[in-house]
Amino acid sequence: MDKVAEIPAGATVYDSSGRKITTLKGGRDLADRQDLPEFLIDCLLAREDARFYEHGGVDWLGLVRATVRNLRDRSFTQGASTLSMQLSRNTYSIRAKSIDRKLLEIAITKRIEDHYSKNEILTHYLNRIYFGSGCYGIDSAAEKYFNRDVSKLSKGQSALLVGIIRGPHIFSPLRNLKGATSQRNQVLNRLIAQEKISKEEAEAIKAEPLYLQKKREHSDDRTYAVQAARRHLDEVVTDTQLTSEGLAIHTTLDLALQARVDTLIDDIFQALDSQPQTNPEDDLQCAAVVIENESGAIRALTGGRDFSKSKFNRALDAKRPLGPGFEVFLNALARERGMLPIVGNPVITARQLGQRELISLLPRLGLTGPYGEGDDIARGVMLSTPLLTATALTTLSKGGHYPRTHLIDSIQTHSGEKLFSNSHSHQTVLKETAAAEGLSLLGRDGVFLCDTNNARNIWIYSSSERLTSVIWLGYDMPKPIPNYERSKKSILNAAVRYRNGG
Repeated sequence: MDKVAEIPAGATVYDSSGRKITTLKGGRDLADRQDLPEFLIDCLLAREDARFYEHGGVDWLGLVRATVRNLRDRSFTQGASTLSMQLSRNTYSIRAKSIDRKLLEIAITKRIEDHYSKNEILTHYLNRIYFGSGCYGIDSAAEKYFNRDVSKLSKGQSALLVGIIRGPHIFSPLRNLKGATSQRNQVLNRLIAQEKISKEEAEAIKAEPLYLQKKREHSDDRTYAVQAARRHLDEVVTDTQLTSEGLAIHTTLDLALQARVDTLIDDIFQALDSQPQTNPEDDLQCAAVVIENESGAIRALTGGRDFSKSKFNRALDAKRPLGPGFEVFLNALARERGMLPIVGNPVITARQLGQRELISLLPRLGLTGPYGEGDDIARGVMLSTPLLTATALTTLSKGGHYPRTHLIDSIQTHSGEKLFSNSHSHQTVLKETAAAEGLSLLGRDGVFLCDTNNARNIWIYSSSERLTSVIWLGYDMPKPIPNYERSKKSILNAAVRYRNGG
């Protein structure tokens, strides 16, 4: 009997405040009884099982009538199936039309009625059945067809979804809107016949716009941040757990902060007068990582300009030269070794340390190169991803404590059992005075803006008491960024507003 409720459910991904981000492909969202609009239930009972709350799972009078009809016609076309019987068939794949199978279906239906309440049967039924166009379950159908939660379905949308149950392949509104609306009207007519609504109410419902989503891309990784979280998940849980066990995945992401970062990036693109291109290879790209200093939690992450155009995650995988941005880390390491950093002259600072010593110290900050030769390394001819750069900068913001960055906070089963919980940890790699020396280049505004190789890369560092942010802009095939020189002030002002929470 437990199998009735064991519907394969995809993992649901939440942000740090418990707000839903997405459900990973392969399973489905499950609606609870309180999510189901009462009008949706009225439609379902009117169409499929008017005596649902009265019978014990089998409508004996209807079954006798259907049996007589089948014997007369020498066929098994009439089933008189209640919702409970349909749930029995869908759960245990009872498909063959024979007397033996019908008796088995009745026996299982009686057990289901004994084991589950009527409301549970309704909910399990709507979570399990097929609604066409790849949608299993009412929540999936509401999202696919109308891009909304099942609890927000209008009366017209509810009637349409119930109407297509009998022929989901034929009446999918994405394939056959005329047929789907005809089925909706039949459902409304049943409600009129049962005096649940008036003819006037039915006409008003028919006049409601459906707001049908004609085409909507569905992907496991709808954002760069979710894509990055999937990498962490692969180290912790199996594919089967992700796609069929209804896991609740609590990430470190903060959707409100992510929106602020996205707004900042939009402001920068606007300052640069950079418009999206038809060919994504011609787009000016971006990446951003925001880390919470105390915990090492990644609170926001962007890996490109448009995920639908390019899935390449530049925050994690694009190594670019740091240029003048390297001096922030160089000066911290020089002070760590008791040297006096010469601000604005990184070559002299690096020569005090010596190249061998400098290269031995950089991995402490997670900056593993590759590095340039001779004085080039001091000039920032070394490669780093935005994530590694943000982690190094967070080390300075945290007073010399290197964080273990993470995107997954905890994972729970559908029943609430905790499968995984992350713990925060830091490793002390620099003296606090050395970290402060590097951060001093960010000035009193806590923001550092620089470019490399004639504006082929733009780096923006930002540090506050709580958060550290790194943003990169450039082309996938490096070339100078137009309008950068005249836009510097606007970009810096936007970054300061972001840093100060404006």
